Amino acid sequence: MDNEALDLMLQRDVPCVPALYFEKASIELGPKFGLPQSVIDGHQETLDGGVESALKILRAGGRLGMGGDYGFGWNPHGDYARELTFFVREVGFTPLEVILCATKTGSEIMGRDKDIGTLEPGKLADVLIVDGDVLDRIELLEDRSKFIAVMQAGVIKAGQLAKPFPTVIKQEK
Repeated sequence: MDNEALDLMLQRDVPCVPALYFEKASIELGPKFGLPQSVIDGHQETLDGGVESALKILRAGGRLGMGGDYGFGWNPHGDYARELTFFVREVGFTPLEVILCATKTGSEIMGRDKDIGTLEPGKLADVLIVDGDVLDRIELLEDRSKFIAVMQAGVIKAGQLAKPFPTVIKQEK
């Protein structure tokens, strides 16, 4: 992204969701899944330019959200926290910046900031309580054994504090 494109993006308040972890996963795991080298090279080119552009947009005050392409063998659903770690370790965001992009800014981009994205009275919220300081170690979000509680609408649904899910086994005669 050159400065002219950045200026236009900022003037028009155009949000960006870079989805760069998909590129990283495609480069690292694509060969194992049979991606041709030409495709992997394309992902590398996109990643190289995207990392520089994402950091430039964020530092200039642009709106960035987190999210990407998931559901592939090399980038399965459920690995979303890896994207947050990637943006901290390899792109240069701080842990707080990446969390704000994933929550507050993401809700603004979707036009849902009156309903979600921050912890405020009257808003819907899923709350994750983690054993450790994610501002010091963002990768804690990748380790589900560190999840003390996942709360939805004030009810603990998962994590160490969650009640075991009752299993009823019916024996047929």
